[in-house]
Amino acid sequence: MDDLSIRRVAIHLTWRCTLRCEKCGAYIPKIYELGRAFDYEYDQIRQSLLALFDLVERIDVITLTGGEAILHRNIVDLCEFLLERQEKFGRLDFQTNGTVLFSDELLSVMAKSSKLTFFIDNYGPNISTNVERNVERCKQRGVRYQVRKYYGEDAHMNGWIDWSPRKEKISREAAQKQFMKCANGRPDRRPFVIYGNLLTVCAMPYCRYSIGAQPLEDILTLDLTDERLALEEKRERLLEMRDTEFNPGCQYCCGIGVDQDVKRYPAGEQVERT
Repeated sequence: MDDLSIRRVAIHLTWRCTLRCEKCGAYIPKIYELGRAFDYEYDQIRQSLLALFDLVERIDVITLTGGEAILHRNIVDLCEFLLERQEKFGRLDFQTNGTVLFSDELLSVMAKSSKLTFFIDNYGPNISTNVERNVERCKQRGVRYQVRKYYGEDAHMNGWIDWSPRKEKISREAAQKQFMKCANGRPDRRPFVIYGNLLTVCAMPYCRYSIGAQPLEDILTLDLTDERLALEEKRERLLEMRDTEFNPGCQYCCGIGVDQDVKRYPAGEQVERT
């Protein structure tokens, strides 16, 4: 069996969040409106990762995300689990929105390896209220961190884009062209995402499915824990997903990821909670 490496895998830990951002790419305000905010079970995440580690030789970057990943009730256990298997990845990025104070337990784990880094998104002092305190705690404990400033004239990436789903499904041909132009369509940059037991390509199709904006059958998936599939069958499916020139989920995407001049919006603007 040839070695198989993939560049990036995000683990979507939870649909719960401390914020309700208007332009959220995970549609968190709608998730709460629909009553679908929950954590994926730790054992399920763990089994999925063990299965993935059996399939691949190496992952360049693993990202912990959500929702607000720090809210997951087993977040310290998960970081310990990954730390024990750090030979399988080059870097672990922990995304957080600067609203929750880092616990001593979490900092202790994050300090154990230079591969582990907090990415602290700062939406301004009235929203991301714990950025400065978390930065100070990271410095005190020797934890690697980066702060991404998402407000003001020098906002990171000049703000957010609008990931609203398409109202009508586009043709396969149009979606294929869109996919190959998008950064997520490039085989060398193709991002995988784990939702519970499912591995997908690109986060957006499953996020749209989670709010009822597209069907599950139009999402590229691999059930990492499916015992009916042999290891080689799973590996072949993973290779198909990595090398495909068509993602059916793109038929529901607004396609703005391919437009360098797309309109940008202030990041982290809050909507009224229902």
